[in-house]
Amino acid sequence: MSAKKFKIFLSHIHEEREIAIFLKQKIEEEFLRAVEVFVSSDDSCIGGGDLWLSRISEELEECNLVLILASPKALKRPWINFEAGAGWFMNKKVIPVCIKGVTPLTLEQPLKSLQVRNIEIKDDLRGLLFDIANNSNLDEPKSNINELFSKVKEKINSIDTIKSVEIDSNENENKIFEKKERKNDELPSLKQKSTVFFSNRIESAFPGVRGTQWFTKSDICVNRLEIMLRAPLKFNPHKDVSGEPIWYWRGGASESINSFERIDENKCLINDEEFIIDKIAVHRNPAYFRQFIYVETKPEKPTGIYNDYEEIISSQLDFRNYAIEEYGLYREHIITRSEYDDGAAVIDDKVIDVINADLRIRYLTKYNFIISAQFAPFNSREFDILSRSYLNNALENNNNKLDELFTHMSNMERHKNDV
Repeated sequence: MSAKKFKIFLSHIHEEREIAIFLKQKIEEEFLRAVEVFVSSDDSCIGGGDLWLSRISEELEECNLVLILASPKALKRPWINFEAGAGWFMNKKVIPVCIKGVTPLTLEQPLKSLQVRNIEIKDDLRGLLFDIANNSNLDEPKSNINELFSKVKEKINSIDTIKSVEIDSNENENKIFEKKERKNDELPSLKQKSTVFFSNRIESAFPGVRGTQWFTKSDICVNRLEIMLRAPLKFNPHKDVSGEPIWYWRGGASESINSFERIDENKCLINDEEFIIDKIAVHRNPAYFRQFIYVETKPEKPTGIYNDYEEIISSQLDFRNYAIEEYGLYREHIITRSEYDDGAAVIDDKVIDVINADLRIRYLTKYNFIISAQFAPFNSREFDILSRSYLNNALENNNNKLDELFTHMSNMERHKNDV
């Protein structure tokens, strides 16, 4: 007699069925089929003759865990809240799984009071697998989280959200396609490995530095980063060369650096994230592929657009060592993340089209991260796990451990893709 499988109910909207089915397949693969995921849009889950509502109710009752696929569009649908509420009242563990820009900050009650995972952040994707393992008494998967995260992000991004935007005029339509076309502009070519590119940049920004050197004046830090992260940062990828050679790493929450802008003397914008730079440590190693920059930032005052920042910060500090707020910026007007997602906002008591607004992420607490080449030795699950504790300790003013981390990094083996 075979062991009873751990059952997961994955709630989603019809338009995002491809993402739901993909997640079902990946979760079942990761747990070697010891877990069964129910997705109502998958023909293998509901047969043609089944009574749909009865089957949904039955699966909710029998499942051990409820995952809510929380996108901006899904959160507007009453059915998602129904399935989440049904799971809650049946005493099931319910985990909102954020995609398409939704974060714990932008969720409404009661979902925001639950344990939330944003699978567009690698650390949270790993956390979701841990949650499943912990609740099912199964071993946590040993697969390559970087590879899995890349596939998940690719699948989420492959679903065309342009079609889901309501177009009220030809002017709005033009703006949408203008934005889409800009993403497809021809990119320059790069004929160097990411580690060589990074080494050349760090030489130009930090001449004369050998070993590890600290820079503690904010304006000088931003000056040097401005040289280091000057355009171009994004290239046309091909077989042996990365299109995004410089990345930043933060215990699994990693991403490529595609843009840098100086905002004022000690503040900069990296991609869509605002940083008030406190200090940096630059490490130049005789082995060019081991070079890196450690960055520590100061907390910034909230924009004031949301209510109860004390709760916003404390709820995030419950599951990680830093807190953020997300908002949109449209012609110097600050709008909420929800308005940014909707492409419309109320400004001066008028509903305004804000499709071309910019997303901003502001850090309300201290934060730190590491900048290096994409295929530096630090691009690994093992380093994500190791560095997270060191970086968290540094945020708690325990910088003594950073020297240990830097020593470890300066002796790591070359990445397998850096050949």
